[in-house]
Amino acid sequence: MFRRALSSVVAQVGAQTRSVSEKVTTGLVGLKVDPLAREKIVQRASLVLRSVGHLPEGAGFRTDTEETFSRIRDVCQNKKLNDRQVEQTLGRGNLEQVLAQCEDHLKLIPTMREEKPWEVPKDHLLEVRYWRADEPPAPPVPK
Repeated sequence: MFRRALSSVVAQVGAQTRSVSEKVTTGLVGLKVDPLAREKIVQRASLVLRSVGHLPEGAGFRTDTEETFSRIRDVCQNKKLNDRQVEQTLGRGNLEQVLAQCEDHLKLIPTMREEKPWEVPKDHLLEVRYWRADEPPAPPVPK
């Protein structure tokens, strides 16, 4: 009777802790394993999506960010995938690296909001230069 009750409790505890990462190292110097990386990614990705929502709808930065971080959030929320499968599905390295990418993007959004790179003056000219792939490009000509 006691063994049956104990095994039931162990099974319940095991089911509750499966979402916690079981890896020992990220394999990257200075980047520690975060056992709650997936949950943090979901939170940060949601924050990125809310923050970027204040930018103009047609801005490429906003559409690319929404597409990227919606996918990251959705994959991380998929309970059918373990951490390794999430990393493989995303193709962005360790979960800890994805978390760092979320943090970096959160820092970038205020700069983008301030600089407004999508607002280009109508008279702005952009020099387009072409070169062969097997030859280095020529140095720019001073104006």
